[in-house]
Amino acid sequence: MFDHRAIGSTRVLAATSLLLLAPLSPASAQDGDDAAIRDVIETFRTAIIAKDGAALARLPVNPNISFVYAVEEKTLANLRKRRPKARRAVAGSYGEFVAEIASNKAMQEEPFSNIRIISDGSIASVTFDYDFREDGVVTNSGLEGWGMVHADDGWKISSISYSIAVPETP
Repeated sequence: MFDHRAIGSTRVLAATSLLLLAPLSPASAQDGDDAAIRDVIETFRTAIIAKDGAALARLPVNPNISFVYAVEEKTLANLRKRRPKARRAVAGSYGEFVAEIASNKAMQEEPFSNIRIISDGSIASVTFDYDFREDGVVTNSGLEGWGMVHADDGWKISSISYSIAVPETP
């Protein structure tokens, strides 16, 4: 328990009063965070293009973040024609994703659109639409969501979840 006698009760009362009067709305915290979070998103996007595994590896709060995808219904039905035991939701590995990006010979990119950020200055929820492309062809698309935390060294990804829809081939 905090011993207020160490600094004097008047100072504690004054400091507490100021804290209660300070605006704590997410909008006030988000103003400065929005640009920093968008920088993380842009680093992720450009690291995929550059096949920069080291840059991708620096983005999460730790290497073992939750990395989960869910397959869209029509895509799952088509997939189960070839692999009947295919699962709808799969927990993957961010490290394996980074290794695959860094070693894949195809030109890859993941453009984002409709980016939405909700933040209180300590945590953030980020969602966006994506198209994953190899050699200019969309291989899958969907909605991607990141949990983020404001760490000592900046904004870090704490989880990634995304849906996968594979375009139908003629």
